[in-house]
Amino acid sequence: MDRCSPITPWSSVSASSCPDTGSGRHAVAARDVAPGELLVAEEPYAAVVARGMAGTYCTSCCRRLFAAVPCPVCCGVAFCTTACRDAGMDAHRLECPFLDLLHASGMSLNGYLALRIITCRPLQYYLQLRRALRQTGLLEPVDGTPGKDQELLVPSAKHPHDPSSYLSVYSLVGLEKQREPLDFLQRTLMAVLLLKVLQRSGYFGPWCDDTPADADANDEELYIGALLLRNLQLLQFNAHEVSSMVFLSDPPVFKKSKSLYVGIAVYPTVAFFNHSCFPAVARHFEGKRMMVSSIRRVAAGEMLAENYGPVFTHHTLEQRQRKLLSRYWFRCECEACRGGWGTYPELVQPLRLKCPHCGNAFTPCNNNDNKNNSKNNSSNNSSNSSSNSSSNSLRKSSKNDGKDSKAAALCSCCHKPVPFEQMTAEMALAKQKFASGQRHMDSGDRECAISELTTYVTTAQQHVALPYKDVHLALQALRLLVAARGTCALVLPAK
Repeated sequence: MDRCSPITPWSSVSASSCPDTGSGRHAVAARDVAPGELLVAEEPYAAVVARGMAGTYCTSCCRRLFAAVPCPVCCGVAFCTTACRDAGMDAHRLECPFLDLLHASGMSLNGYLALRIITCRPLQYYLQLRRALRQTGLLEPVDGTPGKDQELLVPSAKHPHDPSSYLSVYSLVGLEKQREPLDFLQRTLMAVLLLKVLQRSGYFGPWCDDTPADADANDEELYIGALLLRNLQLLQFNAHEVSSMVFLSDPPVFKKSKSLYVGIAVYPTVAFFNHSCFPAVARHFEGKRMMVSSIRRVAAGEMLAENYGPVFTHHTLEQRQRKLLSRYWFRCECEACRGGWGTYPELVQPLRLKCPHCGNAFTPCNNNDNKNNSKNNSSNNSSNSSSNSSSNSLRKSSKNDGKDSKAAALCSCCHKPVPFEQMTAEMALAKQKFASGQRHMDSGDRECAISELTTYVTTAQQHVALPYKDVHLALQALRLLVAARGTCALVLPAK
């Protein structure tokens, strides 16, 4: 990663945040971003390991266990080293006596993470933040009118983004104004349960067993209860899955690998990355540390988008919109959704080059092929009708009488000369890089495969009109290869 941004310190200067009201706060490219750049390297504010992974992955750092170090009291968690145990015990000692209760309650991992966000810092830390939270207008004070200092919520030179501060977590979107009363009731009941756990754990001080069950909470407890409720709301939209790459063959083969769900965490910087069904970045994990890298070119000022699950090559437009609307409460308007791009079986369009001046797409083929390609294009999706090669093909300039093919190739839209032969030659070389990248991937040479496929994607983005199947296959391969840079394990099936 190049030098860090002074505004978002855990990201590079290539990434910035934008307070655009239409898309919320989101990450944009501060300059032209090339494929393969490391954009973010962020430790989570808090992370939890899924219950089924507690005996395989370290509760503190989320790395795979080889010689487990147990908790001195319970058998519900394990650590990879004594250093991790010592670092993780501050939070775990509060949760340890209540793990079985929390699991038996049936709460989701989001609920556990909402609690961990509190237990990973002492009470005094949150009490000191109380005034700053009130200034944002997000926290209603006990008396008086809440402040409206929204500048605290938008990263700037005056108020740099601090992902290690709870203020950066609390200010993440929770969509509280869109929630139904029943939703609030359910989350409030869960917040009360978590508050009871904190009371009896000694988080607020020694607990007396003679305290009546219906005793009123004091001011500090009500404040922390409000934070728990806020956590339960914002984690619905801002919790990230922590994963590990698992190879199922020896020697490791990328096509016989899978992503293993380890747990969840909250990353205040990565939370700025909005969703796209055609993502520009890929992520991998070094333990619980998330690394975000670009996999295709993004122009300065454009959104740096990741993917929240549904990808256009694997899910139809209807499936993607339904999933995103039900899970994240928004309707996606990314390039793939606006253009009606089809899934892999539907990506049968021929190679279409684009004019370097106006972006007009044309198919480099003869008239007979144009007729066939017109049928193929019309059978895919009406939104791609502009790619019809018969109407967008190149034409020769009458001034040259066909003598100079390079100078005679004119765009039918902007009527400017197009270096057709040069573009075709560069794409032919890029095609070789694509094939070479696939061979390196099959042989297990990760970095060479990334280098070759990145070269192909760079050239293809410059010359090819999307969607085009080979480009998206290369991007999918890059996401897999980048993920393999992180925490990996070899798990062979039992014979």
